[in-house]
Amino acid sequence: MFDLKKIRFKTWHFVVLFVLFFILVNIIGLISISGNSYSIENEIAQIEEIYDLSEIENSAEIVSIIFYKEDSNICGKMMHNINQLTNKNSKFYRSEVNKNSELYKKHNISGVPCTLILKNGEEISRIMGLVPTSNMEIIYSRIAK
Repeated sequence: MFDLKKIRFKTWHFVVLFVLFFILVNIIGLISISGNSYSIENEIAQIEEIYDLSEIENSAEIVSIIFYKEDSNICGKMMHNINQLTNKNSKFYRSEVNKNSELYKKHNISGVPCTLILKNGEEISRIMGLVPTSNMEIIYSRIAK
């Protein structure tokens, strides 16, 4: 075999390994970040922007309102997840919190993304944060029962 006593690591060996590690981490990080950006406008074509609840308050069907921020990647991912739902037993609306602060305050929304699920104008459920599509399928199937 080889003798470990003959191998001598010098300081510059560690410096080179550290620089290579740093470069690889940055390259991999940039690739994963650029591959996961979600555009709100491109994802959700079926969701109408809503500024006033009066048009849906008397709706007997299940209505979902997604509160979001335009420049938030997490909100874009949540809308992407909603768009992937196969259990479409709800009509979806969206409300940009900076453009519609009255609706945001009226429903005590503390952060985005937040999805309110309403029936007959009454809140029956609230989904806070980013939720995987599979979990949303379960939530909507329970509500539909």
